[in-house]
Amino acid sequence: SQLLVDTEDLISGTIRVIATYALLKEWTNRNGSVVPGQVVYVVSNDDNDYDNGGFFVFIDNNLSKEVPGIKMKHTKITGHWARINYKDINVKWFGVIDDPAIDNGPRIEAALDYGAEVNKKVRFPSFSRKIICKSSIKVPSNTTIVGDNTHIHCITPAYALFNIIGKSNISISNLTLDGG
Repeated sequence: SQLLVDTEDLISGTIRVIATYALLKEWTNRNGSVVPGQVVYVVSNDDNDYDNGGFFVFIDNNLSKEVPGIKMKHTKITGHWARINYKDINVKWFGVIDDPAIDNGPRIEAALDYGAEVNKKVRFPSFSRKIICKSSIKVPSNTTIVGDNTHIHCITPAYALFNIIGKSNISISNLTLDGG
């Protein structure tokens, strides 16, 4: 379930602002704890990419599985942070970057799997350079992929960037794909 956050709370200082994911994972109040339901705003990921920011709520139970940028274990106390108030899954939350030395295939696949699991669109925001993939990406059924005129370059000997064999109900828009 999504909690609604009033932006007036952020402006008035009711909601704590934290700079990065790394700081979020270890943040506590002055008493060394975090109140269940505490909402914070994270400005960016650890690489200062401000498209990764967002609201998180603290849940006081152990997390069975971390999901990068969505659900993160607290490093000091029992509990985890969960992203709230988001419409689409952003591939940047899963570590997708426009560094030509990085194979983003596994990161994109993880974002697509999570998007299908929670029934949300997977968004590729604009990047300053091409996103590189060195392997074919398995796309689950019932997946919607939306780009912001994003360019993905596949440098794999595979036959297809997106592997949709045996899958259905897949929609892709506003992406430029090329290979070779």
